[in-house]
Amino acid sequence: MKQLYIYIIISLLLIPVSCNYFVDIDPPQVVSITPANRSTITEDRPVICVEFSESMDKPKTEEAFSISGAHQPQGHFRWEHNTLYFDLIENLRDATIYTITIRSSAEDNHGNNLKEDYTSTFSTGIDLIKPEVLSIYPDGVQISDIFSQIIVQFSEAVRLDSVKKGFSLTPYVIGDITLQNNDTMLVFTPYNNYIHGTIYTIILSTDILDIAGNPLLKEYKSIFKCGTDFTAPTLNPDSLQPPDYSIGCFAKYNGNSMHLEPFTTTDGVDKNAHLLIRFSKAMQRIDTKESINISPPCDATFSWEDDCSLRIMPLAPFQLMQTYIVTISTQAKDIAGNTLDQEYNYPFKIFSQYSQPIDVVPYGDNCKHIYQIGWDNNGNPDESKSRLLENDDIIESGSPYSCSKIINNTNVQVLIFRIQFANTTNTLATIASLDLASAMQAISFSLIATQSNSTLTPKIWKIEIPGNHLDCIDIYVFNLVPQSYYKLSITHGIDGIKDSLGNYMLTPFAIYCNM
Repeated sequence: MKQLYIYIIISLLLIPVSCNYFVDIDPPQVVSITPANRSTITEDRPVICVEFSESMDKPKTEEAFSISGAHQPQGHFRWEHNTLYFDLIENLRDATIYTITIRSSAEDNHGNNLKEDYTSTFSTGIDLIKPEVLSIYPDGVQISDIFSQIIVQFSEAVRLDSVKKGFSLTPYVIGDITLQNNDTMLVFTPYNNYIHGTIYTIILSTDILDIAGNPLLKEYKSIFKCGTDFTAPTLNPDSLQPPDYSIGCFAKYNGNSMHLEPFTTTDGVDKNAHLLIRFSKAMQRIDTKESINISPPCDATFSWEDDCSLRIMPLAPFQLMQTYIVTISTQAKDIAGNTLDQEYNYPFKIFSQYSQPIDVVPYGDNCKHIYQIGWDNNGNPDESKSRLLENDDIIESGSPYSCSKIINNTNVQVLIFRIQFANTTNTLATIASLDLASAMQAISFSLIATQSNSTLTPKIWKIEIPGNHLDCIDIYVFNLVPQSYYKLSITHGIDGIKDSLGNYMLTPFAIYCNM
């Protein structure tokens, strides 16, 4: 217990000693320099002094002091507390610039140096100090505001006329230049927006003058870039990490979606499809819409599902077997102003199960034919009594290929011609039927030449689709006379004969027969 008391007493005695121990490691600072920086003095022998934040090592501090100009004036040092005075013993020269310097070698009484050199420059008699640029905004940065002001802080007041002459911005932007903060701050306000992704250069030339007419110390230059998002939008799903196959160009119809391959023709697109273009980023709608071209041209409406997805709705079906190309140029921009990473072309061909042209059989063969259908004894068509007619063949007018009928109170002989159609894949009869209304408009039967004295012209009594042959058209014709040459023709294209799916012939059909 006695030893414990001794230990406590010794510890208490040591506490004051430890509390009084202090090591100064903070560097001294210059509080002020007289004459002040950039000042103009009129005295021949002005007060020259430097105030420090603490007691200094006088010899080392005096050694670190200097005053320079057109000549180096002479004087003596003296101290008042923490302030070093340099008392001149000769006059300063008029209209001269002098600079007071305290180098970082100056030390306090604990051996700590100044962090840096301190200077103060002044002129005598008149203002000879050239203005400087203290700061420029923006400087070496990217800005998001496309109407951001440019702000330049000068070391002193400057003339507005000289600023308008000495300030330039490249590429050129129309704007307004004003001076604020007692004419020490230039403010440029653009009238037009900066262009996204463009690097701009600010130049402040020595044409800029202070109030006394002194030019800028030197030319200053600053650059900045407009925008913060510089990632280009894309339609290439594999360019993203991970790949995003929801972007690209799609042909959509009846709940099905077909991804169109860029720069490679995609087959199998339905004539009634619409297009959906989905970008990787939100897009500027006007520029993006104007960047899209479809060739051959087709009328369509454009509608945005969202900022990334543009739907193209053709006002009429695409043309069968036609290859279209959708082009999206680099005029397309995202909302940040980045252009599309490249131009995209999407060729696609209109041909699918339900979008294929029809033609008179045999499909794809120039030597086409029709049939002449006979009649039974009851005056009904009898397809078991049929004969094939090719170009320039003879039409049979006798039994069983002719039947007497009363039409418009007149007894006439009626003949039946059957035209069979097929599509590219020979599936017409299983996927569709012929459209009777279009057939009635598209089919004609006419007299080309005759050696007969008859004035009769051929007439079509009726056109119908036989119930057991949905891929055929039967034409009932009367007023045919011997020694005559006839033409049966069918109009092609969108205004010609069609099937029930809206498919049509790509070329006109005609067959010539003799009677």
